[in-house]
Amino acid sequence: MKKNQRPQPIESRPIQNGLADKGQKGKKKKGKIWLIVLIVVALLAVVGIAGGTYISELLNLIDRTQWTGDPNLDESDLIEPGDTVNEPDSSGGIDQAAKDYEAIKKIKIPSDKDVYNILLIGSDERPGESRGRSDAMIIASINNRTGNIHLTSLMRAMYVAIPGRGWSMLNHSYAWGGADLLLQTIEDNLRIQIDDYMVVNFSGFTKAIDAVGGVTITLTSAEAKYLGLSEGANRMNGATALNYARIRKIDSDFERTGRQRKVIEALIQETRSLNITQMTNLAEALLPLVRTNLSNTQLISLMTKMLSARNYPVDQLMLPLKEHREMIYVRKMEMYRFDFGKTIETLHTFIYGTR
Repeated sequence: MKKNQRPQPIESRPIQNGLADKGQKGKKKKGKIWLIVLIVVALLAVVGIAGGTYISELLNLIDRTQWTGDPNLDESDLIEPGDTVNEPDSSGGIDQAAKDYEAIKKIKIPSDKDVYNILLIGSDERPGESRGRSDAMIIASINNRTGNIHLTSLMRAMYVAIPGRGWSMLNHSYAWGGADLLLQTIEDNLRIQIDDYMVVNFSGFTKAIDAVGGVTITLTSAEAKYLGLSEGANRMNGATALNYARIRKIDSDFERTGRQRKVIEALIQETRSLNITQMTNLAEALLPLVRTNLSNTQLISLMTKMLSARNYPVDQLMLPLKEHREMIYVRKMEMYRFDFGKTIETLHTFIYGTR
């Protein structure tokens, strides 16, 4: 297939404040964002007119190798320089977490044939390194019974019990045991069944963003100062957008996760103006950066699910809720102890519509 020349990467630059990013508020909107899975599935749906054979070729670009993490990593290997705090362990919070965890083991994990849950993982794996953490974790749920799509973001610093490793941050489970250990950790601590997973290397998004010619992100004063840019709407290339998505110092993990969603939403906005050839180019750039346990047949089935649910309203939730969590200190690290019972009840109600 003859390909058009791809748009050249755009250097980061301010644009007029009136051109703010439209996808930043995270409100419920009909037919809105499926985040990582929508990028993959929508690309395949658009280029589907190329025929079944070419779709198979595209699907074969996806990485099916199982990344198992590195169980030999020490917890200290997973902490960025400067992220430790000189505070004593929060013994009361640590003891309460263990007590609460024992109590929720009797909570039944829901089983509903009308609900499909896939875990979307944004990884910070770097070429040549065995270390990789799940910097973004979103449970994307299609509820065909209620006709809704639910996106549940999980804070990476949740203090959880990790099978075979004891207690640590949620995102450390991915570093130690890959997607399998992360899924098991989520299922154990949140009493939720995860059907499948999809991993996208966040560093790889630089290629996708550059392939569409950049994205527009609206920066707060603090974000602009941190990045050395202007407050308001900025046009960013892939490298700058990634730096934006990974800001950690100016606020909290809640805002950081919101920035990640804004980058993905802005990328989707850009894809809407691409022609078929440009979408194909983007698919060829992005799909090799995706790892999943889904076969080609299962991915096509997921495409069908997505198309049938494309008009479902989408809502979003960040867990744990502010009123159900507290900051604690564990081995010089800041983590969130959360009320297991209330958080599980909130999650089950959000996804299944029942308590």
